[in-house]
Amino acid sequence: MEKNNVSMYRWVVLIVYMFVAALTQLYWLNFAAIDTYLEATLNLSAMKVGFLTTVFPLLFVILSIPAGIIIDKKGYKFGVGIGTIFTGAFALVRLINPSSYAILLISQIGISIGQPFVLNGITKLAVTWFPKKEEATAVGLG
Repeated sequence: MEKNNVSMYRWVVLIVYMFVAALTQLYWLNFAAIDTYLEATLNLSAMKVGFLTTVFPLLFVILSIPAGIIIDKKGYKFGVGIGTIFTGAFALVRLINPSSYAILLISQIGISIGQPFVLNGITKLAVTWFPKKEEATAVGLG
């Protein structure tokens, strides 16, 4: 369905979404680059350090359908809002004690719970804010 009143504000909404999605991805992959450093510094096994990154796709698979249902029923603002709150709150949890594996794992799990709410929100955002001819562009940028 073509939208009658297309606002330029849609680009602001998309840029804010892109920022949140990028942060979520950054938190997912940031330990992959420093895995050997963490193993040595925190005296952790490679498996424990690897799990800090692996927890994201595991929880994404489990939570994608419930996140999608919530986004469909409550709207993308609500769903992406949940993901943003989880991402922000659990990113701050790391500050409690960044040298503690338990704290890092709790932080990663919390951010992982938020990830499907953020990443699955792009299609609803595109359909809500963009005309049909721009939906694929919005999804691609998001």
